[in-house]
Amino acid sequence: MNIKVLIAAASLACLSMPVSATEMFVEAGIHFGGDTLASTSGGTSEDLKAGQLLSLAVGVYTELSDTLQGRISLGYKFDSISADNGDATFSRVPIEGLVMHQSGNFMFGGGLAYHLSPKFDFSATPSFTIDFDDALGFVLGFDYNSKGVFQGDWFVGGRVTLIDYETPGLTVSGNSIGAVMGFMF
Repeated sequence: MNIKVLIAAASLACLSMPVSATEMFVEAGIHFGGDTLASTSGGTSEDLKAGQLLSLAVGVYTELSDTLQGRISLGYKFDSISADNGDATFSRVPIEGLVMHQSGNFMFGGGLAYHLSPKFDFSATPSFTIDFDDALGFVLGFDYNSKGVFQGDWFVGGRVTLIDYETPGLTVSGNSIGAVMGFMF
């Protein structure tokens, strides 16, 4: 089945829920890992990796039962490095769907991650761009919510993403582990 059909079906399912059953959240994170795409040398050494660095997302969540929550989010994940002779960036647009189980103040679960338009830009001489294919992967999540309920509140947690980016002749691991912080409202 086509992933775009699955995403459209999940979006329609969320839109068809009563407004009172669907709430929103925002989330920011910092992630580490993945294959090295570029490195700087000289005074300081930096690596641009396919699984890091910053992420921002907005999404909707709904209670599926007393202990289960469904989430769908759309975000932006990016990293960049700068050197005297140029810059390199890696960006992508993640769509994530998770089912989280709540036990007390803790939530844990997993789901699918679909990264749209993964793109590596290298602006030096010569400059070039690598457009990777959209990628499907898995995400595991763990959150701590101080209220211990599915209500508007701050949460902190961790994420593990397992994903590969491909383009003809090249496969890059974007696997990462990260910390997130968000607010449900």
